[in-house]
Amino acid sequence: MRYNGPQFYDDDRNFTTYIERRRKQENANDTLERPVIRELIGDVAGLNVLDLGSGGARFGIELLNKGCESYTGVEGSSNMVQAAQQNLQGRDKATPLS
Repeated sequence: MRYNGPQFYDDDRNFTTYIERRRKQENANDTLERPVIRELIGDVAGLNVLDLGSGGARFGIELLNKGCESYTGVEGSSNMVQAAQQNLQGRDKATPLS
């Protein structure tokens, strides 16, 4: 089956597989992507961050912990938006959008 963009993660099997892989200590997001992005954006203290393609917003939690003023995640997958809402629950400076 072919998927376009966020439809891939709206397939529950694909979403479950992704989440299982993401929870592993060694995963591509944390070992490859996150260090590069953190280096590129530098200090986020006091900044308003817009994250396009934010997925489950795990990176948003890190940015909020590093002192960003606000975090807005934009994601097209409804499964990912639900995950982001759960991950960001109780954080008043965070907004997941679909």
